[in-house]
Amino acid sequence: EAMSGAGFAYEGFLKGRGATGAEADVKEVHGLFDDVRKVMWDKVGVERTPEKLKQAIDDLSIIRNKVTEIYGETKISNHTIGIRNACDTASLVAAAAHRNPESIGTHYMKTASA
Repeated sequence: EAMSGAGFAYEGFLKGRGATGAEADVKEVHGLFDDVRKVMWDKVGVERTPEKLKQAIDDLSIIRNKVTEIYGETKISNHTIGIRNACDTASLVAAAAHRNPESIGTHYMKTASA
């Protein structure tokens, strides 16, 4: 339960291990990197709200499903490993931020009362 949302990291890795399909479409992988960056910037940035963080978790789950599909159907490469790791890391950060209502450091939680 503590790793809810993150347990998929190795499941996708094992599924794709040794795939003999074609190389991943680099443009598609770069597009997914852009999607992860945008979600993190727009919804998990300096000013956070519980609603944006929940939406980020949902968005990252959708992106991760696509990454898992690519990872399982294509040859393992630096691009596919990189997007898998980026998506997993982003998901962990978003989930941790969502669980932590305190404002500490440069990031802060904006609430209706703030």
